[in-house]
Amino acid sequence: HRLGLRARWIEKETSLGGSVRSYPRGKVVMTTPVELPIYGKVHLRRTTKAALIELWQDVLARGDITPEYGIAVSGVAADGDALVVSTTSGPIRARRVLLATGRRGRPRHLEVPGEDLAHVHHHLDDPMEHDHTRIVVVGGGDVAVEAALALAERPGTQVTLCHRGEQFDRAKPALQTRLAESSALTVLRRAENDAIGDPEVVV
Repeated sequence: HRLGLRARWIEKETSLGGSVRSYPRGKVVMTTPVELPIYGKVHLRRTTKAALIELWQDVLARGDITPEYGIAVSGVAADGDALVVSTTSGPIRARRVLLATGRRGRPRHLEVPGEDLAHVHHHLDDPMEHDHTRIVVVGGGDVAVEAALALAERPGTQVTLCHRGEQFDRAKPALQTRLAESSALTVLRRAENDAIGDPEVVV
């Protein structure tokens, strides 16, 4: 946009934020200082998801950049010297296509019976929504450990963190420390999920 090139930004989500918007409410977000074209320097290091999304909205407003939300891409094909992008709003012709898709749209699956049940979720929006519930969190990385800890802090919520490994070495050291010090949740190590039912989970 700064260079005056014609470009369209399409996004299958319906609002700005991507994976950050799906973070639990109140989650602290770590960033690094960066120089953004048109906008200038951004010095945030430790902030919240709400503040970060607000900053991004300001960046778009100042740069006069308007993403087109709610448009999904199904393919890209060559057509002479151009590329044709197949989207839910019709084909788009372009000389160049930049795919900045991240991973949120393709969550990892366990490939076990019951994974498609309505009460199975692949991300945590707000821990408060699960008060007074029994929950199994599956995984051994940052996202799983942080979600389990956040849920365990809620009133009446019983959390079991199920990890197929022995150690949580894919999680940040600070999260590993918090997990080791927490007595609010149950941790199952060397445990793999065999099936998901309602209400039981088989490990």
